[in-house]
Amino acid sequence: ILIENIDDSINRLLTVINDIGTQQKRLSIREQTLQSSINANNASRSRLIDANLAREASDEIRLRILQQFQVAALSQANVLQARVLDLL
Repeated sequence: ILIENIDDSINRLLTVINDIGTQQKRLSIREQTLQSSINANNASRSRLIDANLAREASDEIRLRILQQFQVAALSQANVLQARVLDLL
C-alpha cells in the first residue's frame, strides 16, 4: 500500500508538472504574440510620424515658394509702377 501511495503521489506530481509545462508554453506563445503586436504598432507609429514630418516639410516648402512668388510679384508691380510714372 505504501508503494501504491508513492506511485499515486508521483503520478499526481507528474500531472501537475505536465500542466505547468503546458501553461508555460501557452504563456510563452501569448508573450510572442504580444511582442509581435507591439513591434507592429511601433512600426506603424513610426511610419505615421514620418508621414506627418514629411507633410509638415512639404507645407513649409509650399509656403516659402508662395512667399517668394509674392515678393517677386510685388517687385514686378513696383517696377511697372515706376515705368508708368516715368512715362508720365
